[in-house]
Amino acid sequence: MERMTKLPVRVAAVAAWLAGLALLVWLLSRVDLEAVFAGVEKIGVWGIVLIIAFHWAPLSLDAIGWRALFAPPPSRRKLVWARWIGEAGNSLLPGQAGEVLRVRAAVLVGASGTAATSATVVDVTIGVMAQIVFSLLGFALFAQRVWVADALLWLAAGIAALIAGIAVFVKLQHRGIFGALAPLVSRWVAGAATLAGSIDQGVRALWQRPGAILRAAFWRLSSFLVGAGEVWLIFHFLGVEASFADAIALEGLGQAARAAAFLIPSGIGVQESALVFLSTALGIPAESAVAMALVKRARELALGVPGLVTWQAMELRRRRAMSRPVARPAD
Repeated sequence: MERMTKLPVRVAAVAAWLAGLALLVWLLSRVDLEAVFAGVEKIGVWGIVLIIAFHWAPLSLDAIGWRALFAPPPSRRKLVWARWIGEAGNSLLPGQAGEVLRVRAAVLVGASGTAATSATVVDVTIGVMAQIVFSLLGFALFAQRVWVADALLWLAAGIAALIAGIAVFVKLQHRGIFGALAPLVSRWVAGAATLAGSIDQGVRALWQRPGAILRAAFWRLSSFLVGAGEVWLIFHFLGVEASFADAIALEGLGQAARAAAFLIPSGIGVQESALVFLSTALGIPAESAVAMALVKRARELALGVPGLVTWQAMELRRRRAMSRPVARPAD
């Protein structure tokens, strides 16, 4: 019965991934690929290395915001590592696997499972709120330059759906969402009701700490703003004239498009199409926009694969440590 339930979910996930891939292939077929690869070649190896290194700035700001929700907080360095693992999962694995991975990574560096889960649930919520603000800023900056009624209407609808969804999610957190879900997993998780109750209590306690919530929100919004620098940096290496305001508009609306296409793993195809459409509306050549979008994907792979490998190595080392026999004192 369980296999029959999982099969449609797997089929839907594969179908969504194929649909996104088909959209990406269609997009690539509409541009001059020689010009795209010439642009990537113009960036060069060291340019791509710098772009990858730059991403540690927004990632670290995300980790600082997440850390504000722990009491007492783990070390900043350890939570940056855990946040890296979570982002790797979100970039390369389907669904919300990245959030599960960063909870696991936080536990591996010393946080309790309840504290890590509670902090992550609230951090994800705050992250979506910050993304909405960032996307609205991008929306405003884009609309100052270009007015494309139909496209902006769809983008506005997507942002409105995010606002409605996050409002419902916050309400459910206050009412005890994990306690409501506990009966569904009690067959596979021992003590599910007790564990869910602890997490619900932790989540409600966090929402009653306005100082921590505001600090987390500040760092998450800062991360989005700094992250727009990646778009500006790529265009700089490509020799494309684009202002930082343009970069915010592209990143904000690109993130909104990716969030709206949450059913497609990593928003593949959707994010690229949105970035190309928005860039060309701003007067940026389509080939440069495609090159920028592909470099962003390359950065995700360059950081994501080592992240998942590092996590697996940590899990293996932990299992080996647990399997070692404990030395008994001599009589």
